[in-house]
Amino acid sequence: MQNKEIQSYEIPIYQRSSTDPIEVILQKSSDIVLEHNILLEEVIPSDICIVRRIGKYNLSRYLILTVAYEADLVFVENQEFNIWGEGDTLDKALKSFEDFFLYDFESYKNTPIEKMDFFARQELKLYKALLNIS
Repeated sequence: MQNKEIQSYEIPIYQRSSTDPIEVILQKSSDIVLEHNILLEEVIPSDICIVRRIGKYNLSRYLILTVAYEADLVFVENQEFNIWGEGDTLDKALKSFEDFFLYDFESYKNTPIEKMDFFARQELKLYKALLNIS
């Protein structure tokens, strides 16, 4: 993919030719990334997206998505939130991811706290921290 094409995405794609060293990427992303061998071994394929904005929200930190290709489909996934998107183009896969992410957040947000278990409350805290919502 050409560099000028990458710059046209709202959610830029990370390329190995980036000047950012692995330490900078790890620092800007979630601590949970440390659990994933893909970054620990400093093997960063060109199929990683770094998300800085979702819908109307500017994120408090980068969110890393892995990109996979199968037949004529593109899949993007974030393992921290266990959310994915798919489409026949990268743009459609990213839009699908964004819709799923916001739907999941709204589901947690609209559930009364007293009906949530411990894990659901923790997940809501993660969403709010990422989306800069108090």
